[in-house]
Amino acid sequence: MKLKDNHQADFELYLETIGLKKSTAKKHVNYFKQFRDLFNGFVTQGTIDSYLREKKSPNHRAMLTHLIELLKRDSLLSQEELLEVSLLVIPRNKGRKGSSLIRVVTKKELNILLSNLKLSSDFATERFKLMVSWQYYSGLRISELCGLKMEDLGYSGRTKFFEDKRNELKYQKIHIRKELGKGNKEAWVYVPTDIYLGYFDFLKKWIQISPNKAKKVLSGEKTIWGLNKKKYSRLFKEEFFRVLGWRLPQGKSTHILRHSRATHLLEEMGEEKLLWVRDYMRHDSVKTTEVYLHLVKDRINKELNK
Repeated sequence: MKLKDNHQADFELYLETIGLKKSTAKKHVNYFKQFRDLFNGFVTQGTIDSYLREKKSPNHRAMLTHLIELLKRDSLLSQEELLEVSLLVIPRNKGRKGSSLIRVVTKKELNILLSNLKLSSDFATERFKLMVSWQYYSGLRISELCGLKMEDLGYSGRTKFFEDKRNELKYQKIHIRKELGKGNKEAWVYVPTDIYLGYFDFLKKWIQISPNKAKKVLSGEKTIWGLNKKKYSRLFKEEFFRVLGWRLPQGKSTHILRHSRATHLLEEMGEEKLLWVRDYMRHDSVKTTEVYLHLVKDRINKELNK
């Protein structure tokens, strides 16, 4: 299809509505003009591929992504033009080192993993299962998960929990201290109430099995899991391979849970909740969240092709 006279103004307004910084939006508008002039306003898979062979920065790719999303919303386009736009894709960027695509697990695979975990003891297995569940549902990074202390959970006992009617909330708010957060930033994450309470049921068993260690957890001397990230990561890679048969890359083992959560949220909630998912996952920029939006669309396209 060919861009119309109104599309530049519409593009500028679209960039404003999705919350881009003014400096970034200005760059995108300049790239838009460059792309339009280079190909006489034609937006096709061929012009997109040709442009990205020369312009390889993330901002050039992001501009084209925003442009396609704008065109998909354009009620003035004909049915033929809308169909043409719906088939456009942004080729995946493999990065400076030719890294592989972001991998995610499906919900079915995640359930299989959680149902088949088997460590050295029932205690170790239950703790590990809770850690995986907490990391997935909250989108915690591994350093944040393994660094949590009792004070971060805001729990004052089961009686008070029910008196305050916190059990009626779908999620519980967990504090991330500055020293744990990415970029030394304080933050909050959200854990489903049933999984949150599952930890305190586990803690009761811990008190019976090893009262001295549990006492240190309760006092804040130890983290709530008593397991460092190096050991947790190793166990995760071993169990992931044993149950699902995937060999995870070095240094990124449990981060697949965060990738998967972002992807699943966008699958469930749709593109209109992009900014909500950005805030839930604590991404610095909506462009990071859009990577997962592309993953969702790629998965949908593969299913449609089948």
